[in-house]
Amino acid sequence: MPSISRPNFLMIVAEQFSAFADPSRCSIPVDAPNLKRLASESVRFDECHCNSPVCGPSRLSFLTGRYVCNNPRGYDNGSTLPSDMPTFAHLLVRGGYRTAISGRMHIHGYDVHHGFEQRLASEIINPLPSNPADLPGVFEPIRPPPPSQRGPYKPEFSDSPLYKHDEYVTDRACRFLRDAPSSDDRRPFALLAGYLMAHPSGKATPDLAPLYEKYLKRDLPLPVFTREHYDRLPEHAKRLHQLLGHTEKIFDPDYHRHETAWYFARIEYFDRMVGRLMEALDETGLDRETVVCLFSDHGDNMGRHGLWGKMNFYQEAQVVPFYLRAPGVAPRMVAERVSLVDLLPTLTDFGDCEISYRVDGKSLAPLVRGERAENPEAVVFSEYHGYLSPSDMYMAIEGDHKYCHHLLEPGELYDLKDDPNEENNLFDDVAMEPVRAALESEIRNRVHIEAFAEHIRDYNAQRQTVTDAMAASPAMQRDLAAYHERFRAGLDEPWWDGGKFISRFEGHLKGDSRQHHKRR
Repeated sequence: MPSISRPNFLMIVAEQFSAFADPSRCSIPVDAPNLKRLASESVRFDECHCNSPVCGPSRLSFLTGRYVCNNPRGYDNGSTLPSDMPTFAHLLVRGGYRTAISGRMHIHGYDVHHGFEQRLASEIINPLPSNPADLPGVFEPIRPPPPSQRGPYKPEFSDSPLYKHDEYVTDRACRFLRDAPSSDDRRPFALLAGYLMAHPSGKATPDLAPLYEKYLKRDLPLPVFTREHYDRLPEHAKRLHQLLGHTEKIFDPDYHRHETAWYFARIEYFDRMVGRLMEALDETGLDRETVVCLFSDHGDNMGRHGLWGKMNFYQEAQVVPFYLRAPGVAPRMVAERVSLVDLLPTLTDFGDCEISYRVDGKSLAPLVRGERAENPEAVVFSEYHGYLSPSDMYMAIEGDHKYCHHLLEPGELYDLKDDPNEENNLFDDVAMEPVRAALESEIRNRVHIEAFAEHIRDYNAQRQTVTDAMAASPAMQRDLAAYHERFRAGLDEPWWDGGKFISRFEGHLKGDSRQHHKRR
């Protein structure tokens, strides 16, 4: 435990930052001195999993300490968490903490706080009462990738508000830290700084061009992905390629070089934000009484299996960096598997705050102290219910084995010790049937798979009904537009572009409720 009884908390949350790109644990050519410094001072978890490999559900899971299937309406990127569902921010406030959030947390709905007393910088998204249904990908026969029509890869730049947003998040978080020692509010604080990086949203700001060019000139660790590798992919991965519209470019090393350079550039950009936060802590002396926790909502495939992004259970998309620096705690690496759902009980354990209801996570404080894990053979559980998957899917890992359960597609089973790259699917291996059955049982002990699929269908139908009503009603559209104008005017944030960027995703507010995916 920290050497002080009631530490402050600073949580730094990246987006789409894979542990396989973590410069503190991988021999990758990323210039990230601030991440390396923080990691060298922290307890690091060698294998920390997200509980859903996509932004919104993962965040709602670690905010509440509950698996996605146990979160009311927190299933996909358009979900709105009910305001009466407590988060770790509620628990910390009740326990005597001052809470603040700056930036990204993928929170939808009119409640933009969810237990955080202050919102220092807003979301990139507008607060909406409802979003269109996040319908599944079309279940259709697998077709081979079509020929690529693209010429040489050329960088595209724009004055994107996304990067200005992250700069503003850092500005506001640093101001909070520098003002904390002189604040009249003497409660310990819990500050969360949420970033869009290293997510590839939109065209990059021209400021990143030198970083991109720098990494293009380096000897990059490029994935090897050929037609033979594609042929060995499980059905779900092939269908994901198809639903993403991928062409034969996935076999082109130059494509992967381009994407790798951009990814590393974004990680270096995020590192700069981390450095500014650490500088503010050091300047105020808060570093001696603050627990710093850095992690990401999910990873990125980094070109492995031909994929860039997430929405699958491969290790690159599942495993995220997780650093925890606490006063008086020696830095080291923890080998036991953990997951982000453990964040809430860990924070409340450090802050001596009570949890008066059931959560799914377990406190990592014993591991931080160097004690034996409560259950060293614990099963890691993850799930996905969003777009571009033809059905709900689940993952369980125990010991050396990972099992992926798909409702409409053949499953996957990997031996992570002998096959760390997950290229040899053992699902049809008769000798592995007991392992597969045991892991499927672990999944079914956590969720009634078939009943939950029906629940998701009903939820999507209900959400789409609200969306269709908004699209059909000029009065609702006017009221919502007026609300957004008042909301943004009250914030007066310099990064906001008047809604030009986000309006591309809000067509249903202008009478357009067309869907991009067919219903099951």
